[in-house]
Amino acid sequence: MTLSAADQKSRFRRLNKRAAILLVIHAAVFSAAYFAAFFTRNDFIFDAAWFHRYALTVIPVVLIKLGVFYAFGLCHVSWGRVAFGDLTNLLWAATVSLLIFTGIDSLFLSTGLFPWAPRIQRSIILLDWASSILLLGGLRTLWRSVREEFRPLFSSVPVRTALIVGANHAGEMIARSLQGASAKPYVIAGFLDDDPGLRHSRIAGFEVLGSIEDIRTVIAKRGVDEVIVQSGYVPGKMFRDFLA
Repeated sequence: MTLSAADQKSRFRRLNKRAAILLVIHAAVFSAAYFAAFFTRNDFIFDAAWFHRYALTVIPVVLIKLGVFYAFGLCHVSWGRVAFGDLTNLLWAATVSLLIFTGIDSLFLSTGLFPWAPRIQRSIILLDWASSILLLGGLRTLWRSVREEFRPLFSSVPVRTALIVGANHAGEMIARSLQGASAKPYVIAGFLDDDPGLRHSRIAGFEVLGSIEDIRTVIAKRGVDEVIVQSGYVPGKMFRDFLA
């Protein structure tokens, strides 16, 4: 895994208020994930014996994971703009944590040099790895989804309905950019594209409503306020006909 200088700088930012809040959230999630690992390992049956072991080990486990996730910059990432790269970093941080726990158990706890330190079963370490990824990844994705889907309903700024011409990668990026726009909230009506294979499929969660020739019908039917046309995507004559 290679990191650019900019990535390395952003990952080791100083602790600020926002990062501190995310540290607290991560600590709560790690505690829940660790508990879920014990609970799952014991066939979803609560027992005082395993809970005692959980209580003895949860604090060091959470502290180690907080250090790793902070080093990976996951406490300086906006949950409102979760990208695939952020989820990849989450996977890396969880995996490094798993390797640290496995190394501590193999090199120190299993030797009997620290009889007062309880060992953690390898299966619980693996289950904790999976639980952490599922919980954090799910929460971050859910937060972005709720933010993008429901923010227009509570916005004090008039919401605009946009129609995007071109259901390609650039069109997908435009849709995601409009969804994340804070100053001017948009509702995406959908896409138009002349590729018949894309008809009624979904790009970035929005339907391809028809071909470019259907633009006037779609505008009237969907109450579109703005039509966004990618540069060079529509022939000049057709574009002038739209403006007529």
